[in-house]
Amino acid sequence: LLWRVVYAYWTPVVEQYIAPPGDDAVFHITAIKNLMQGHLALFFGTYPLGFHYIIAALATIFGMSSLQAVIWITPALLVLPILILYFVGSRLFKSDAAGAIAAASWAFLALGPVRALGDGNYVNLFASSVLLPLAVLSIYNAVQTPNLKRYAWAVFFITFISITHHLTLIYLVVILCPSLIIIVLEKLWDVRHTSKSWTSIFAVGGVAALLVSLLYMFYRNLLGPYISNLWHGQSLVQTFGADNKALDLMKILEINNAPLIILGLIGLIGLMLSQTNRLPKL
Repeated sequence: LLWRVVYAYWTPVVEQYIAPPGDDAVFHITAIKNLMQGHLALFFGTYPLGFHYIIAALATIFGMSSLQAVIWITPALLVLPILILYFVGSRLFKSDAAGAIAAASWAFLALGPVRALGDGNYVNLFASSVLLPLAVLSIYNAVQTPNLKRYAWAVFFITFISITHHLTLIYLVVILCPSLIIIVLEKLWDVRHTSKSWTSIFAVGGVAALLVSLLYMFYRNLLGPYISNLWHGQSLVQTFGADNKALDLMKILEINNAPLIILGLIGLIGLMLSQTNRLPKL
């Protein structure tokens, strides 16, 4: 935490820069300024504004301009996920060591978040490094021991992601859908043994339905052209442009830091070979 605080805040405190880095910052500052001026909306064009409401509220409370708020608040996005990942890792795997290793790996090895902050990708960083882990944990809890409170938390985080960042919602769908399908099949197999399985099936089915519904409701216009191209066998390069061709494996490793990915794969293998229950493995 100390290392990340120094790393994140050295430039604004010591160098006292007058504008945050990255060209994306301009868009976000404008969106926050609009909210502070009373132009309230869920979307700025096709971009969701969940994160911007948080920054606008903090800016209002502390008497900052939208520019000052982005300069001083967004570096915390390199610090806050350390606490989140420790909390989620320790709860998900019933191990403080697992949480500590996850948090330390992110803090010292992950290059993606640093580059995201440097380019002004605050919403991506907030949604994928704060909300996404909490959503996965809340859904795990709701499926593991279904009750109204745990289900409400799962719905809250799924909805929060939906109004915060479209790509992170897609990450969540891609991560969870295969797992949810397997869980439903397992529960259906267990129905003949226990009536409690029906509760789990409804919980899992409700989560899956909510994910798909929110994705369709909020982002069908944004994602429609890409889905249509894929459906008709066309390359997405035709949609995004030739400069946005798919990254090769070496570029992905370079962007995210190869040691982090290797450590993650070793951890995944260790998890699968461990005595941990099937649900955390999924």
